[in-house]
Amino acid sequence: MPDGKLISGMQGVFLVAAEPAKRKLIVAPTSRSAFGADLLATDQTHKRAWSVEVKTNAGNASFWLVGKHAFEMKSDSYVYVLENLRQAKRRQTEPQFYVVPSEVVASHIHTNPSKTNPDTAFHQINRCNVEKFKDNWALFTASMSAAA
Repeated sequence: MPDGKLISGMQGVFLVAAEPAKRKLIVAPTSRSAFGADLLATDQTHKRAWSVEVKTNAGNASFWLVGKHAFEMKSDSYVYVLENLRQAKRRQTEPQFYVVPSEVVASHIHTNPSKTNPDTAFHQINRCNVEKFKDNWALFTASMSAAA
């Protein structure tokens, strides 16, 4: 049986996929074994395309873990959607979405050494660094206007 993290991650990807689709983009999930992008999105004329990496927290965390590749993976067409599902026992509120350009994520990563393994480090981005990108779905539509 899948664990809670896997279920939250899958739920997060599909909730994020619905948002660009509401804005008339074509969205498809990638293979779970694909590196980096969880979703691929394009406008209906195929003039613009985006790779979307989704980072999901089941609760209402103040940070998201990102991989060490996040330092280098920067592109106008590579976007992070940082999501808090905000689930709690017996209640659930609407998820929070932060739609953040990859360049912003790369420039705000904090690295923390593991307390239990000196050879391991955790890379994270804090919510305070991306607050202005909350519900920033216009990142997709603004790019489409510029390409037209």
